[in-house]
Amino acid sequence: MTRRDISVSTAIAILNGFGYKESLEDIRPFPSDWPIKGCYLTNAPAIFHANWVPVLAFETVLFVMMSVKCYSHRNLREIPILQRIWRDGTIYYLVILGKWPAPHAFLSDTDECILYFGINVAGVWIVAIFSYSGAHLLLSVRALVEARNSAEVQTPVISEIVRDIGTDVVNESDPQPVEAHELLPASCSLEPEGSGLGNRVGSREVTS
Repeated sequence: MTRRDISVSTAIAILNGFGYKESLEDIRPFPSDWPIKGCYLTNAPAIFHANWVPVLAFETVLFVMMSVKCYSHRNLREIPILQRIWRDGTIYYLVILGKWPAPHAFLSDTDECILYFGINVAGVWIVAIFSYSGAHLLLSVRALVEARNSAEVQTPVISEIVRDIGTDVVNESDPQPVEAHELLPASCSLEPEGSGLGNRVGSREVTS
């Protein structure tokens, strides 16, 4: 159940709470030749005819807030998600605007029995329209985001398994990148053979 469904149910419960106390004596069963069983009010309180006003006022506030936000971002009208929210939100509001007051407007001059029956039937369909429209708006935005994510090119992940030097056991038979070498004695000359400096050092040692 969406937040809007909860608001509708709460508004109806409050209005019924005010009206039932005054109308308990006016409850009558539907005629026996009717295909349905139930009761109706022969003299419904006036507040029952205005039970759609709080819901429509709440939805109007949401629609105005959405319109102001979309207008403030009108420079970004090329963004698909903004277009989708504006389109589906407007359709949702127009459906509510046309469906909710309609039974009271068209059935106000009819018999109380038919009026109450028409309002109940319309109320069932209005709840279904609320649920479908709200779910359609959310799923439409979600489908748009999913389509955008699937269209993006995923960056390939380049990775390589690197052996942990601190935990692996080194096999002596494996070739090592750097072989150990013994250090040369301090008395050995690092000069290449046949160089002038090496010959002079050698001749000085012989003289001494």
